[in-house]
Amino acid sequence: MATLHRTSDEIREALLRQQRQRRERRRALRPIRLIDALLEDLEELHLAGRQRVPVTVQPRLAELETALPAELTRELPTRVTIVHLMDLLYEVQDALLSRKTPGRGPGDGEEMGARLPEAS
Repeated sequence: MATLHRTSDEIREALLRQQRQRRERRRALRPIRLIDALLEDLEELHLAGRQRVPVTVQPRLAELETALPAELTRELPTRVTIVHLMDLLYEVQDALLSRKTPGRGPGDGEEMGARLPEAS
């Protein structure tokens, strides 16, 4: 009977550990997904000829700021050009991805062997 209780406890602990890991993974991926969605919308605005970030983007930037880890939190202004905000978002995204991938440094990924093809 003690073995059955111990096995049951181990299963329960494993399930709780899996749930915690899933929550942590979702929490880590949330800012990346928010940035991806913002970048997509900003790119569409830019392609449509808009120059400045519309004020309607502010709530989404505030949501992103609250989702970012404390050490990556920065002001994401709306009174800038779309290109400027996109550059800031790419910097934040790169920092987030560097945290997720040990050994990856800031930049274009060359540290991990990812290289662009050379022009001929």
